[in-house]
Amino acid sequence: MNKTDPNDALGLAQIVRTGWYREVTVKSLDSQVIRSFLSSRARLVEVRVDLVNQIRGVLKPFGLLAGKGGHQPFIDRVRELVANGP
Repeated sequence: MNKTDPNDALGLAQIVRTGWYREVTVKSLDSQVIRSFLSSRARLVEVRVDLVNQIRGVLKPFGLLAGKGGHQPFIDRVRELVANGP
């Protein structure tokens, strides 16, 4: 069957007659905003981890290891490592 508007209308009518559909609810604006913030935060965390790993990868061939966490922030550990370097 060709894809045309009348054929689509017939198909949709058949779906409604047979009950092959589920109702969906539209999420509230508040829940959409919260989901947006959570998604944005998750993406920012991914980008931060990628950047930290990239910096670690650039330093490693030179024998500079930033080490694991600790009480000192990552940027300060990196600055100390590269302060005396080329």
